[in-house]
Amino acid sequence: MTSRPRRLVFVFEVDLEDYLEVQLSLLVSLLGQDLLVIGRQVKTVDHGAIDLLAIDATGVIYIIELKLNEASPSVIAQILDYRRWIKRLNKEGIIRLVADGGLNVDLTDALERHFGRPLPKTVNDSQVLMIIAASIHRRTAHSILELKDCGYSITTLRYVVNSDSVRLIPCCRDDQDVEALHAKVMPPVPRKSWLAPALHRSPIHRVKIAEDIRQFWLSDVHHFTRPIVTFRFAYEQYKQWFRSHRSKGLPLPFRTEGDFGRQMAAIVAESGEWTSVFIAPGGNTNTLETLTSPPSTRFQRDASHWIAAYLRHPVYRESEAK
Repeated sequence: MTSRPRRLVFVFEVDLEDYLEVQLSLLVSLLGQDLLVIGRQVKTVDHGAIDLLAIDATGVIYIIELKLNEASPSVIAQILDYRRWIKRLNKEGIIRLVADGGLNVDLTDALERHFGRPLPKTVNDSQVLMIIAASIHRRTAHSILELKDCGYSITTLRYVVNSDSVRLIPCCRDDQDVEALHAKVMPPVPRKSWLAPALHRSPIHRVKIAEDIRQFWLSDVHHFTRPIVTFRFAYEQYKQWFRSHRSKGLPLPFRTEGDFGRQMAAIVAESGEWTSVFIAPGGNTNTLETLTSPPSTRFQRDASHWIAAYLRHPVYRESEAK
């Protein structure tokens, strides 16, 4: 009996975010656009966090809001709020914002690598609002059309999940588009089912563990001597390992933070010894030398716990202590 291929499923909004952080450039290229993701969960002053921030070759900034299910009317106020904050930043402000953000993007280098051209003299002179959701509420669609009439640049995309991939479908471009969208009988969006707390969740989409990351894990996991390890520490260890091996002439691919994060999520799940968690920001998370016991952790990202980390299961810590 042959097993069914595993279907790509997004249970939480963060899973959709994980996927699009890496795949967005490819998906929008199929629609004739070329974007580079430069920020994720970008913290704004008293305005929440922008799901994804992107840039095109001309320096236009894309403010991207993701909705796992339907984009309700409240998304309009949310994304306009983000735009009001972002548009006040000059070129240097955007450079600092993404350099200090979770992806630690060197904007000049990243733009040169992705687009093959230097950073434009003008950055963030204009912004594009982008909403990506499984479906669009009719009132949301009408609000989007009104924003377009008022001169706002706004792109709306529905995502459709196939067995092992995602397709983005443009929508809400004009009145005819909206009427056609809502004339269709849309399949009901499954409600989020309650999940009992668990020590670890299986990866939502299958990630094949690369041989180089497996080698890194097996050779460097002994450096993870504390009960909890931040993603930043693990990635720094990986970069040291990569530089050491490349200096010996070994042809290894360099992993971006997003790629490395997905690989690590898969490998810690496979190991059974560690699990992916989120911890609250604080002084004791900046250095592992002071960590003797795990701080407060969550298995899902929330407003107070958003630093990615890896927690060693207590049973392994207790066995070593004996």
